[in-house]
Amino acid sequence: MEKRIKHYNANGFNKAVIEALTEKDNAKKLKESLVAFAGYETIEQIEGYLNEKTGFINTTLSATAMGLDLQYNHIIKYFDVIDLAHFTEDFTDLSDERKAELKEDFTIYWNDTDAKIIEKTLKLVKQFNEMDLSVRQSIVQNRNLEFIFTEQGYSNNLAMKRRA
Repeated sequence: MEKRIKHYNANGFNKAVIEALTEKDNAKKLKESLVAFAGYETIEQIEGYLNEKTGFINTTLSATAMGLDLQYNHIIKYFDVIDLAHFTEDFTDLSDERKAELKEDFTIYWNDTDAKIIEKTLKLVKQFNEMDLSVRQSIVQNRNLEFIFTEQGYSNNLAMKRRA
């Protein structure tokens, strides 16, 4: 059975999208910075590459000596903070996958038991509404909040229908 939505917080979703998009410029710079270190997947690999090329132990000094200090510092700052997969290729919007994740985060579902009750009730109401008007008007609620069918009411409704 498909999950039934109880509540969707569209306002929260929109705020989360706007907040995530505030990082699009940093994400774009991160991608551009990673191009300078193409082929290296982790910060440790990048640091190893820089230190190996210069022979220095201090990675920041190695990056500066190679003219890659801006890229290196940006990578250090955002590598574990920004997921590039969350953005479109041109960094103008969030990816469809990320939007779907955020939408899910702001959606509350009915539990299975309640969802089954709702489905069953909707079926019953639909069946009830498909009945003739005379039958529907003959179903009343008693003092115990139970619905009952009154034959007298049905008979009266039929008689009124015939007169009209």
